[in-house]
Amino acid sequence: MKKIRIVVLILFLGLMAGCSSGSSSSSGGGGATIDSAVVGTWKLSTDSSNTITFKNDGTYTVTSASCTVSGTWSASGGNITTTQTSGSCMTTGATTPYTVTSTTFTVQHSNGSTEVWVKS
Repeated sequence: MKKIRIVVLILFLGLMAGCSSGSSSSSGGGGATIDSAVVGTWKLSTDSSNTITFKNDGTYTVTSASCTVSGTWSASGGNITTTQTSGSCMTTGATTPYTVTSTTFTVQHSNGSTEVWVKS
C-alpha cells in the first residue's frame, strides 16, 4: 500500500490536469512564475499523511509516511513545472496542466483517474 501511495505522489506531480481559477501570478526565486493559488500545503483527500507544500519562493516538498523529496516549481499558462533537487526515495519532476480552487487541487491523470488534494 505504501508503494501505491508513493506512486500516487509521483503521478500527482507528473500528471496534474486543468487550469487555474481565482489565482494570480508573481515571480518567485530565480524569476520563476508562481501561481499564488497553488502556494500552501495540500493533503491527499484519501490519505492525509501524503502532503505537498508549494512555497512562494518557488520551492516544493513532497512528504509521505516514509519519504521526503524537494525541488523547485513554477506555473505558467495553466501548467506547473516541478524539478526535483533532493531526495531519492521517489522521482518527481514534470510539466503538466493543473486545476486549483481555494480549497482543492484536483488532478486528472492521463489514465482517467482523478485525485483530489485538500488545502490544509
